Amino acid sequence: YSFCLATLEYHQQAVDRLSPLNHEWCTYYLNSGVIALWRIGNEKYGQCWDTEYHVFGVIESETDHLPLKHVRPNCSADFLIKADEELAETIRYYRSDVANACRKIISSKNV
Repeated sequence: YSFCLATLEYHQQAVDRLSPLNHEWCTYYLNSGVIALWRIGNEKYGQCWDTEYHVFGVIESETDHLPLKHVRPNCSADFLIKADEELAETIRYYRSDVANACRKIISSKNV
């Protein structure tokens, strides 16, 4: 439940932000939101596909090449800027899907 609420909050901030994304925020969103919900869906169903957790699997798959917090110090500044921009674009693209999935999970207490 708390993963969904945090993901909704951070997802909304990503869409509303006018300033450049903060790398710590990006990795938090990916690790503590999307990947956490993807794992919950996989644990609950064996696979998250074709469930209310489906969108988190899609996002995890599309972003699995992006550097997480422990890898970032080994990356060039240019690469990190591009990676953060790609994550921001992905967040914006899946905005309504993530919000709908979180609401569905929360309303059914299906966490």
